[in-house]
Amino acid sequence: MKRSKRPVVRRTTFKKEKKKSNIKISRIFLVLLIFAGIVFGFIKLKQFIYTYEGFNIETIEVTGCKNVTESEIKELIPFKPGANIFEVSLCKLEKEIKEQKPELKKIKISRRWKKILVRLYEREPEVFIKQGDKLIGLDFDNVSFDLRGNMFNMKIPVLEFSTDQERKKLLEFVYNLKQYAKDFMDKITKIKYGEFEDIVLETDNDIKIFWGEQNKFDVKNKADKMKFVFFDGIKRFNDNIKYIDLNFLEKNKVIIKLDKTDKQVGLGGI
Repeated sequence: MKRSKRPVVRRTTFKKEKKKSNIKISRIFLVLLIFAGIVFGFIKLKQFIYTYEGFNIETIEVTGCKNVTESEIKELIPFKPGANIFEVSLCKLEKEIKEQKPELKKIKISRRWKKILVRLYEREPEVFIKQGDKLIGLDFDNVSFDLRGNMFNMKIPVLEFSTDQERKKLLEFVYNLKQYAKDFMDKITKIKYGEFEDIVLETDNDIKIFWGEQNKFDVKNKADKMKFVFFDGIKRFNDNIKYIDLNFLEKNKVIIKLDKTDKQVGLGGI
């Protein structure tokens, strides 16, 4: 009678698999050990950074102050000299200060050796607008803010409007006009829409200038002609001008209405 064959266990294969498993476990343990060491080192480094006196703030320097004062900016900073330089989020602080100070166009806060440096970039009003009984500033970002310091003495026009859309469109007009009539802007005291949605300028010697429809005519050409007619008319009529009408400039014609008379002077071929 034949004996049945028993399966042969390959001991060498079992040993190899066990060895691979041990190596795998060792590698996982080594990775965990390294990770734990990194975490421990990071915690110790953080403790060192936040407690080392060499990282304490000695001075807070504020630059770029024109109308905003250094003291009012420092009052908004939640830390003082002696605090650790890494304890606060500078990006968050920049955002908070800018929200409280709309007259700042930009603020940049950076760390220096034992010092916090605050750089201010203030907004400059391009026009005035009315807010109740007072005037406030408005820049070309369409951001309004209270007037400060020398802003009250600036010779810039007052923008009059009924809606936010009119405000935006008039501000765009001022932006385009200023590029070609920068030397004339201090003569303009008011800019508004007329009865027929045409733009009307008023000057410091009470002369109205009917510009016409916005963007209908080349701004540079019209601004040049406006300045020429204005200053030439002042010389010829000794400030005796009620208004200047530029609505017919496309036909090379400008109308000047003289004050205290019904006389109109047409200037052709300009």
